[in-house]
Amino acid sequence: MVPPDDTEDTPDREVASAAASPLVDLDLWLLFAVTLVGVGNVSSVSPAFPQVVEVFGISRAEVGWVVTAYSLPGVLSAPLAGIGADRLGRKRVLVPTLFVFGIAGGACALARSFPVLLGLRAAQGLAAAPLVGLAITIIGDRYEGTTRATAVGYNATALNVGTAAYPAIGGVLAAIAWYVPFALPLLALPVGAAVVWRLEAPAVDRQGEAERFGGYLRKVVGRLRDRRVDDCETAVYLGFWSSTSAFSYSSSGLFSRTFPSCSRPNLAPLPSRQGPCWPWRRYPAPS
Repeated sequence: MVPPDDTEDTPDREVASAAASPLVDLDLWLLFAVTLVGVGNVSSVSPAFPQVVEVFGISRAEVGWVVTAYSLPGVLSAPLAGIGADRLGRKRVLVPTLFVFGIAGGACALARSFPVLLGLRAAQGLAAAPLVGLAITIIGDRYEGTTRATAVGYNATALNVGTAAYPAIGGVLAAIAWYVPFALPLLALPVGAAVVWRLEAPAVDRQGEAERFGGYLRKVVGRLRDRRVDDCETAVYLGFWSSTSAFSYSSSGLFSRTFPSCSRPNLAPLPSRQGPCWPWRRYPAPS
C-alpha cells in the first residue's frame, strides 16, 4: 500500500505524533484488536484437525486443505486490498474485510460437509490477508518519526502475543468440540463495529486517487524494487511458510497424544469431545 505524500495536510497525524505515548490513543488499541483477530487462524484450528478427520471422514493428508484453502486466496486479495486502500481509503476497505472475515470464519463452525468448510475457509482467507497490513498502514498514516516506530513495535508485540496464544486457546476449545475453534473469527464482528464507530483514518491522497491506474502501478513496482522491501518480504514469507507448515504437519500428532480420547478410531465420538453426532455421518460402533 502506497503511503500518502509527506506534504499532504494531515492534522490528525500531527496531533497523534505530538502525544507523549501512542498508547494514549484509543484508536491504536483498536488497530491492535484488528491485528489480533487477523492472526492465528491456522494455529487456532490446528488442534481440532484429528476431530475434523473423524467427523468428515477424510484422511490426514486431506485435512491439510483446511490450511491451504485459507492461505492461498490471500495471494490475490492482499495486493488488491492494498490498491483499494490507496484509491478508496483505508477504512472503506478495512470495514468490509472485517465483517466478511468474521461471518465466513464463524460460519465454518456450522459447516456440514468438508467442501463447504473449505469454501468458507477460502472466503475467510480472502478477507484475512489484508487485515494486518491495513492496520500497519493506518498506523503509518497516523504517526511520524519515532512515535511511528514505537506504535509499529507495539503492534508487532500484539501480533506476537496472538501468535503465541492462539495454539493454546485452540487446544482448549478443541477439547470442548471440534467446531468451537472455528468460531473464534466471530470476534471480528464487534471489532468491525468499533472500527465503524470509532476509528478515524486519515483521508487518502486525492491527487493519487485521481492518478491514472497505469501510473499508480508503475509507482508501486518502483517501490517494490527497493532492496529493503525485498528483504522484508522474504522474511515475512519465510516466517509464514515455516509457521503454517509446522502447525499443519505436527499439530495432528501432538494433539492425538495429548487428548487420545478425541482421536481413537475404535470408539464412537463422544458429544463432549467430538461435537454433535451429525445425522449425515456414520460413526463406528464401540468395540
